[in-house]
Amino acid sequence: MLRLSRSRGARTDLEASSPDTLLGLVRRGVGVALLSASMTLGADGLSAMVVTDAPVQAKLGLAARRGRRPAASEELLGRLCAALIG
Repeated sequence: MLRLSRSRGARTDLEASSPDTLLGLVRRGVGVALLSASMTLGADGLSAMVVTDAPVQAKLGLAARRGRRPAASEELLGRLCAALIG
């Protein structure tokens, strides 16, 4: 969700939640976006900076289909769970 900070006197004229929409606004020079690094891969013509002093870390969710999954999906899910959960 794109929102401008009211504490700085800015007003919100437009809100967007789609990363593609946010990147499109940035490309056109009518917005800025705070996205995960993976969402900016291949975003030609844009510059990305790493935020190193943010007081809050992003929360990620992992979604998987219930029931049977192909072996490759099962393997990937296992590896992701191990990496994210420990």
